[in-house]
Amino acid sequence: MKTGFIFFFVVLYGFKTRFGGGYQFPTTKGLPGAAGLYNVTQFVVGKDTLAYSRTDSTRWQDVVFEKWATLSIRSNRPVVLDSTNVERPEAPEDARTYELEGSAGRHYYSYTIDSADHLLTLQNKNPHYSNEKWILHYERPQPSRIVLSGVAGKDSVYAVLDRIDKKYLLEEARKKGREGGLRL
Repeated sequence: MKTGFIFFFVVLYGFKTRFGGGYQFPTTKGLPGAAGLYNVTQFVVGKDTLAYSRTDSTRWQDVVFEKWATLSIRSNRPVVLDSTNVERPEAPEDARTYELEGSAGRHYYSYTIDSADHLLTLQNKNPHYSNEKWILHYERPQPSRIVLSGVAGKDSVYAVLDRIDKKYLLEEARKKGREGGLRL
C-alpha cells in the first residue's frame, strides 16, 4: 500500500509534470529572440514623453518577455492579486496563470503574434483585469531593442525597450559545469 502510494503520487505525478510540457506555464512560443528583461528607455503616452519614475502609475519601468507568449510590465500601477490560482496540471493554455500569482508589482499579459503585420494582441491574464486588451505594433530595429506602439487602454503608447544583459547565476554555473564536464 505504501509503495503504491509513493509510486502514484511521486513517480507518476513527477513524470507527468516533467514530460507534460511544463504544465504551469503556457506552451505557445513567444516572440522569437525576444525573451529577456528590457529597460523602458523611452515612454510616450498621447503626446507626453514621461521620464523614468518609480512612483508614476502610468509610466512603464521595465518589461519582461518570457520564452512563452507572456510578457509582464512593471509600473507603479496597483495590482489586485488573484488568490484563486490553484495548481492544475490539466489546465487549458489560457488558464495557465501561475506566473502572476502573488506578484503585486507587475501586470502579466498573454499575447498572440501577427508576424505579417507586426502586431501583438495583449490580454491581461489577471481575471480582475479581463477587459484589458491592447493591440500594439512591434518593431525590431536591433536584436536587443523592441519598439512598441499602439493603443493601451484609452491612450496611445510608444515605448522603446532595450534588453538588459542580465546574467543568471544558476544558468552561468550550468554552462561552466557543461564546459568542465560537471553536471548540476
